[in-house]
Amino acid sequence: MLDSLMAGNPVSTPSRRGQNGGMEPDRVAEAVVAQTVDRVLLAADLVPAGRVVSYGDIAELVGTSARRVGRIMAEHGHDVCWWRVVNASGDLPAGLRASARRQWEAEGTPVKASGAGCRIGACRADPMAWAAAYCRESRDPTSP
Repeated sequence: MLDSLMAGNPVSTPSRRGQNGGMEPDRVAEAVVAQTVDRVLLAADLVPAGRVVSYGDIAELVGTSARRVGRIMAEHGHDVCWWRVVNASGDLPAGLRASARRQWEAEGTPVKASGAGCRIGACRADPMAWAAAYCRESRDPTSP
């Protein structure tokens, strides 16, 4: 479903050349990791208020794994709308639930009776609209 939208999205990975025109693997790997972090955080920021997506939804959109999305959110997600990114069941780790619940209530996101998370089936973001917004925002401005 998201593949058709992403097909036209150019991916620009910076290349750095060392002596003799060879690639410097450490720098290329660092650039790819930084680019993945940026993509995950952009995708999280584009989830509309009152809606959520799963780690797997973001993984599919940006081309990585759900586990990597979770790790990126844990390490770098404090400046984005992290409460809008949940697991496939709509849950968050216990240590984040109280803060997330305040955000969900402020945004009108339906919360499970158990309090473990949100009712993802009732508040999942429209995947096509979200992916389209991601494509618009992530497009390389120097490409045609």
